[in-house]
Amino acid sequence: MLPSQSGAELWDAFVHALLAERPDAECDFGARHDKVADDGVLLGRLLADGAEGSVLRLWDNAPHIVISKRLAGLPGAGDAATWAGARGYPVAVRASGGTAVVHRPGVLNISLLRISPRPLRPSQGFDELCDMIGLAGARLGFAFETGKLAQCYCAGSHDIGWRGRKIAGTAAVLRSNRAFHGGLFHASLVVFGDWRRDLELLCGYERLAGLPANYDIGAHTSLMDVQRKEAPASYSAAARSCLGEQPNFSL
Repeated sequence: MLPSQSGAELWDAFVHALLAERPDAECDFGARHDKVADDGVLLGRLLADGAEGSVLRLWDNAPHIVISKRLAGLPGAGDAATWAGARGYPVAVRASGGTAVVHRPGVLNISLLRISPRPLRPSQGFDELCDMIGLAGARLGFAFETGKLAQCYCAGSHDIGWRGRKIAGTAAVLRSNRAFHGGLFHASLVVFGDWRRDLELLCGYERLAGLPANYDIGAHTSLMDVQRKEAPASYSAAARSCLGEQPNFSL
């Protein structure tokens, strides 16, 4: 495990570990605007070019709550978006599935785009992405786990965790044209920053949108907390939620 570092130092170390696995990765850092749509634009261009291969993008984003199209269609989505925007987190809609995630400085987005003349299975892209993140973590002494984690936000078959606590979520979208098949497989990894605040925002948004959002605070962490070995198992009694009440997490 690396000695204790600042959030920025840990970010740089993890980015360099990923670049050691994929030296050709594209980096897009500087969170000045919403970049959620950029992956979809790139996937469309790669499909049109019709060349087999893959591209890895490493990027950050300005503060947003990022949701799937399914969530955008919920009856309470408008009120939820107003609520989130008033707190400095406008809503962006992504092409892939799942529930809501937070983007902000301190959250590293890792996007794997693959083009093939053969149909792609979601598990192929997820396995490749998670293996890459796991190998990058191992370079720095982090032993990640991959699989479905209980009671965490945007849960899926390829959550990335540490000792049962979620550190990154994954999602995917598949597209094709007449000759080629394309897949976007991406992860949002919480490197540093207040992930408890993130969870409050997600719970507030999803409940207003019409989802239960019964998440366990002890099922989440950040890379910084893992480094410090201080991932907390309970919510501070003094903390208050964005809704002005004690969060109804299942502790």
